[in-house]
Parts: sequence; structure tokens; C-alpha cells
Amino acid sequence: MLLKLNKIKNISISAFSQLMLLMSAPVISRLYSTEQVGIYASILAVGTVIGLNSSLKLDIALISESSDDSHETMAVALFLGVIISIIVGSIWGLTQFSELSSVICLILLSISISLFQNVTYYLTRLDKINYLSKVRVVRSMFISVGQIGFGLYFTTFIILIMSMVIGNVIPIIKQLKFEIVRLDNIVNVLKRNLSYIKYAIPQGLLNSLTMNLPIIFLSISGEFVLAGYYLMAERLLRTPVNFINTSIRQIFLSDFSKSINKFKCYLSWLIPLILLSLLFYLFMYKFSTDIIVFILGSQWRMSAEIVMVLLPWITLSMIQVPATGVLIYLRKMKIYSFVELVDFIIKASLLFFFIDPDDFLSGLGIYSLVGLITYVVIILMSSIIVNKHVSNK
Repeated sequence: MLLKLNKIKNISISAFSQLMLLMSAPVISRLYSTEQVGIYASILAVGTVIGLNSSLKLDIALISESSDDSHETMAVALFLGVIISIIVGSIWGLTQFSELSSVICLILLSISISLFQNVTYYLTRLDKINYLSKVRVVRSMFISVGQIGFGLYFTTFIILIMSMVIGNVIPIIKQLKFEIVRLDNIVNVLKRNLSYIKYAIPQGLLNSLTMNLPIIFLSISGEFVLAGYYLMAERLLRTPVNFINTSIRQIFLSDFSKSINKFKCYLSWLIPLILLSLLFYLFMYKFSTDIIVFILGSQWRMSAEIVMVLLPWITLSMIQVPATGVLIYLRKMKIYSFVELVDFIIKASLLFFFIDPDDFLSGLGIYSLVGLITYVVIILMSSIIVNKHVSNK
């Protein structure tokens, strides 16, 4: 009983952290122009891809490592995250952006995302879920206060980016213990985790690219205003979903790793999430336009149209959280990577060869349908794998 109450408490705290970001949206949408939000979106999309993958997925490998090995892996993950973020961020920024400030923002954002990702998984490895939930609240508070407070004086994308950088770093600063990393440390860690990361790296890269591909496509096409509409639509839609995709993933992994009957544990998460996602879909289908106009203002009505297109795909992402968690914990990254590769190829082909930016919504509908089918495949595949894992034991 105490365990269930603790789980509910952690989920509630994480949900509140996402609610804080949602509460800042009405102010941000009225302070910043659609174009500035669009430029912010383009840097955020690329920074997310770089930051989530710059540690070569050693952050996730921490979950199933022994206590003796995890300390060294964490040190190497932090080191690689910073170095690769600087290198890749510089290359992308200098080739895509005309202003040095945009390049610097991209590098700093990538580093901050990488640091936050590494620390959150390390805390999960140590089973410090209560502390992790509080970290997420502090992060949301710094981001919201920074974007609104500084935005009262400077309404540029730089404020939006730097507020996120500060929000990512400040809550975890006590956990950041950089150590001297030698070449042999890097070789040992990579060799020890090679069987996992050789599939996890392409899977993670493809997954993060796929999630951010529409904004990357729009920014390359120069459609920053449309990218702004897309970001606000996705933020409002994902905010109530993201506490599932972030905090609950860590809680599920901790719960699943300690459970004796893993299939029962899997179903105990999957079934309630199916019911929750159905309720969420029906609610948003009915009221999304009214909600967006009320929260963001009538000038953001275009975002409501984008929400309706994305709704089936993003709603289903709630259900796939325990499914992807199973694949991560059981290290079934080879088959996961293959599914992500097929999904990415189809979506990238749609965006860059068949979708006209002037008719973006029609193409986005097909894009969303492909994503929905991919989630269904992952859920079915994970259910079979975890059931087979239990049967073999």
C-alpha cells in the first residue's frame, strides 16, 4: 500500500512539473511573436536530437549496469555528452545559422539536455525516484520563470533558449561530478556496453529525429512562423502526455526491474494507460480548439488545426511507454532499432519528397498515421517479448 501511495505521489509531482510549463504558455504566446517562437523551435528540435544522443546512450545503459560499473559509466557519459554536443552543435549551427548567437544557443542547449538526461537516468539507477520528481519540478519552475520574467524585457528566442539551459542545469548541479576521464576509461565503458549501444545509438537517434523532424523540415524550408504554430500545438498536446513519457518511464523501469512477475507488472501499467489515453483523446477531440484559443489567444488558432492532426499519434505515445521500457530493460534494441529505422525512412521520405510546405497539414496527417502504426507495432512486439521472457524462466 505504501509503495502504491509513493508511486502516486511521484507521478503527481511530475505531472505538476509539466503543468507549470503549460501555465506559462498563455504569457509566452502573448509576449513572443510567432516567428521568434519558430526560431526557438528550430534550435530546440536540433538541440534535443544532439543532447539526447551525445552520450552514445550510455545514460540508458546505466539502468541495467552493476553498481561497481555504473560510476565509471556515468563519468564517461557526462564527458562524451559535453564533447560531442560541442562538436556536432558547432557543425550544424555554423552550416545552418547565419548568426553566431544561434550557434552558441544550440551548443549550450545540447549540453544542458545531455547533462540532465544523464543525471536523471543515474538517479533512476540509484532508485532516487522521489528526488528525481522534485528535480523535474525545479526544472520547470526555472524554465517558466525565466521565459516569462526575462521575456518582459527582451522578447527574443535567446531568452527562451537560455531559460531552458538554466532550467536543465540548476536542479542537477549538485549531482554533476565531473572527473578526469582517460582514454582507457572510455574504451572500457564502450566495450562493456557495446552489445547494447550498437543498437541503442541508431534507435535513439532515429527516435529523436523522428519526433523533431517536422520542425527541422519547416526550419530548413524557412517556414519559421509555421514552426512556431507547430511547437505551441505540440507543447499543449504533449504537456499532459509528457509526464507519462518522462517521469513514469523512470518509475516503470524501477518497478519493472524489481518485480518478480514481469508480465503482470507490464500489464498493471499498460491497461490503465490504455483507458487514460482513450479519455484524453475524447476530451481533446471535443475541446482542443476552445482550449487553444483560450490559452494562447485567437492569433494561434492555426495551432488548433495542427493539434487535431497530431492527436491520434501523440495520444498513443502514452500507451507505448511501458512497451519501450521493456525493450530498454531487456536490451532488445536490435529489433527496436529496425522498427525505428523503417518508421524514420517513411516519415523522412514523406516530409522531404512528398509534402509541400504550402499544404503542410495534409502531409502531416499521413505523417501522424505512420507514427500511430509504429506505436501499435511496438506495443504488440513488447507484449510478445515480455511474455516470452517470463515463459522462458
